[in-house]
Amino acid sequence: FLTHPQLDHYGGLIDVMKRYRVGMFIFNGRDGSGAFDELEKVVNEQNIPVMHVAQNDSITFHDSKFSILSPSKNFLQSAELNETSLVMLLESKNAHALFTGDIDKNVEDYLASVAHILPVDILKVPHHGSRFSSNSNFLNAIQPKISVIEVGAKNTYGHPTQETLTRLQQIGTSIYRTDQDGTVQLIIDGNSIKVKKN
Repeated sequence: FLTHPQLDHYGGLIDVMKRYRVGMFIFNGRDGSGAFDELEKVVNEQNIPVMHVAQNDSITFHDSKFSILSPSKNFLQSAELNETSLVMLLESKNAHALFTGDIDKNVEDYLASVAHILPVDILKVPHHGSRFSSNSNFLNAIQPKISVIEVGAKNTYGHPTQETLTRLQQIGTSIYRTDQDGTVQLIIDGNSIKVKKN
């Protein structure tokens, strides 16, 4: 899955697709800038099947289902690529996880009011913990037990911001950050979720 065609999300995929056998490339279908042409070239050279997905699509694998909650048709046409991010709800037998890409408050408000997301066990915190994401209405609607912030150490954006961390703390979620905890693995085992940090 590629959430949206911005370099910090697809840059590493170019080498992945050159080195490994990839069964399918799934993304929102939007054109990207910069090296995105190179990614598309590698996909074509490697004969990797491509699937475009958007709101109301779903993918089932064994007992698990990925439901695509966004982008809607309107968000998919947005000039702001972050708003085109795939938002995916993983529903498995023992856990629900929400993957959010780089969505901002506009998409979060839409999801909270229209998508009627029930509380989730795991949240991939939107936009690396940007102050423009993880608004209180959204967080109160989904009530994640565990929140993971994927963010580079000492990044120039100051992510995650204190505002976002405070909002997460206010809902009582357990917060894990890749800049401090390294690789964060969530192991769903029966009715429990075990967290491994590297």
